[in-house]
Amino acid sequence: MKSFPVMIITRFFMAFAVLAVLTACAAPGLRISGMEGVLQPEQIVEVGSGVILTADALVSRLASARVVFLGEYHTHALQHRRQLEIIQNLYAMDGNLAVGLEVFAREQQGLLDDWTTGRIAEEEFRGRVEGDILNSSVFEVYYHLLLWARENRVRLLGLNAPREVTALVARKGLAGLEPEQRARVAGDIVIGPEAYRRRVTEAFHGHSMGGNMDNFFAAQVVWDETMAETLAGYLNSAEGLSGRIVVICGNEHIMYDFGVPGRLARRLDVSQQSVIMLLGLEDEQLTDSAADYVWVTAPEPPRRRMRLGVTLESGPQGELLVTGITPGSEAERIGLRPGDRLVGMDGVDLTSFMDLHRAAVDGGAEREHALVVERLGRIIEFSFRFREE
Repeated sequence: MKSFPVMIITRFFMAFAVLAVLTACAAPGLRISGMEGVLQPEQIVEVGSGVILTADALVSRLASARVVFLGEYHTHALQHRRQLEIIQNLYAMDGNLAVGLEVFAREQQGLLDDWTTGRIAEEEFRGRVEGDILNSSVFEVYYHLLLWARENRVRLLGLNAPREVTALVARKGLAGLEPEQRARVAGDIVIGPEAYRRRVTEAFHGHSMGGNMDNFFAAQVVWDETMAETLAGYLNSAEGLSGRIVVICGNEHIMYDFGVPGRLARRLDVSQQSVIMLLGLEDEQLTDSAADYVWVTAPEPPRRRMRLGVTLESGPQGELLVTGITPGSEAERIGLRPGDRLVGMDGVDLTSFMDLHRAAVDGGAEREHALVVERLGRIIEFSFRFREE
């Protein structure tokens, strides 16, 4: 029997919806049952009625729910920007708000608490998350939300089961777990329903993954049940009893209530609303039970990696210090040196690694930047362009 890569359970549904675009004979398009025509990028539609909404109208409707599910493709940067806009607007209405994250296991709650309360610096947080918990492409698109939560002291809730345990379920099945492994996931696990299994099976065979379908589906359900159990526990806790939570997870963990919403409802009677974020090119017809709302987005263009060619460390006061220069890089060309402190760029103070990252992403290779550096007590200004990799 083949074993599954650890990350496959988190990602196969992201590719599943796009797979139809590559294999369908007819022109692809996202449709809602009973509505004529295909949905267009940046349309927000109430699935049950077909009514097209503005972003403000969507937020107003979501404000009545204690639990708001926001679906996504994990690496789609535009969808993450839309999610953050929704969260910020809901937070402006009610500051007693938490954000639940599929991409963090509930065993990583201490790390999230250390981050949002400011007990650990950005450098340490990045070192413990990027690569070990999230790969770099996923970390980049989540970081804006993570930073906003830290700045506003908003509780981030890790929801998921540990990846190493779900990987074991995918290989051996739920019965193959040792007692200590079984204790790390939801206690009450209901395998099903059959309609959910059919969706998972279609994706499973479409990707020619091999292995045991029963185990693969069981692993998906373990993720859903563990997230639902974690949510119910938070909402029943002293902290969460009077608050509300926005849950960010993959679309397939939300659609048709097969995943987390239905399993949360089995545990707790709580008002819910769901928004799935899908690509307009997907070839699927949604019924009124798919979700409450769908926000259609365009495919994400390939992201370019921009480099200055410096190695940075955070100094004692949080300052950005140059510790190394890449040979042949733009940093070497303009004359940066180890020991330089990065002060500002384009009129904005540089206070974190993410400030430099934002400038690279927003400016690209086309824009010339003004970099201000402190060197041995002198202020020096350099002009440069990021180089694209």
